Amino acid sequence: MAAQRSVDGPAVAHSMHAYFLRAGTETQPIIFRVERDFDGKSFANRRVTASQNGATILTLAASFQRPEAGLEHAVAMPALPSPEALRSLDILAGDYADRSAQAVAFLGQPSAFDIRPCRVPAYSQTFRRDPVSGL
Repeated sequence: MAAQRSVDGPAVAHSMHAYFLRAGTETQPIIFRVERDFDGKSFANRRVTASQNGATILTLAASFQRPEAGLEHAVAMPALPSPEALRSLDILAGDYADRSAQAVAFLGQPSAFDIRPCRVPAYSQTFRRDPVSGL
């Protein structure tokens, strides 16, 4: 918050690196020192040091960008089936049992997640496919 308040006008933090160096306590005040490293037209950079009882407890480096129009790089989301209509990885492993031992070894691994790919993952394909843009 100390870094954000030091930036003029609207700006969004797009990069932040914080390091907690020592434990702090909520019974003592924290002193925040903000250094303005750079103030440009679109970007601003700040360094913050948080100290308590004369010792640094946190350092932070943050970069902010002011909102501006730019290029759109996203591809429209394709129409996809619902997760319930897709086969899970363990079922896909069974489909490849007679074609690819490597695919079965990878797809058949136990997982804490129920992964249901929309198409067969490239690493398990036994045939060549043409590249598809945006997928």
